[in-house]
Amino acid sequence: MDVLVKMVEHHVWLTGELIERGARLDAATLDRPIELSVEGIDDDISIRYLLDRLVWQEEMWLASVEDRPFQVPECGRQVVTPIPELRTRHADAGARFVALVNQLNEDGRFDESFVDTTCEPPRVFTYGGMVAHVLTFAAHRRSLLLGAFHTAGIKDLSSGDPMHFVAEGN
Repeated sequence: MDVLVKMVEHHVWLTGELIERGARLDAATLDRPIELSVEGIDDDISIRYLLDRLVWQEEMWLASVEDRPFQVPECGRQVVTPIPELRTRHADAGARFVALVNQLNEDGRFDESFVDTTCEPPRVFTYGGMVAHVLTFAAHRRSLLLGAFHTAGIKDLSSGDPMHFVAEGN
């Protein structure tokens, strides 16, 4: 088993599950501010904002690795993305992100670098650093979402622990 690949698969799976749980909520609950935030990472957050951020993070890094343009959303913007749109975008980006990580793993390329042209000015990162970044910040956002869903009465994902995902052979 490659633990890093399993962690990415878990991240993509759990993001999809979180989007599905978001579909059960009304707009007021989706957009209600989450009082616990971490300054400098995410401010003025809601369930909808965090779901949107998880999806566009996949999209942004795919664009970066593929050297395609990507418009990073403006910080502090009000997020109004409908759940069906997030579901569609995540189905595409999540599958492509897992495929990318699998390919990088198979080719042994995590220590190779690439130029991220989505940054201003462009910056150089390693593929392994990019994957570690995605998993680290996504874990923070997923934890906030799981707590917000718990408050909203949706408790079936528990803590979203990857240990169970891996043990079940997913």
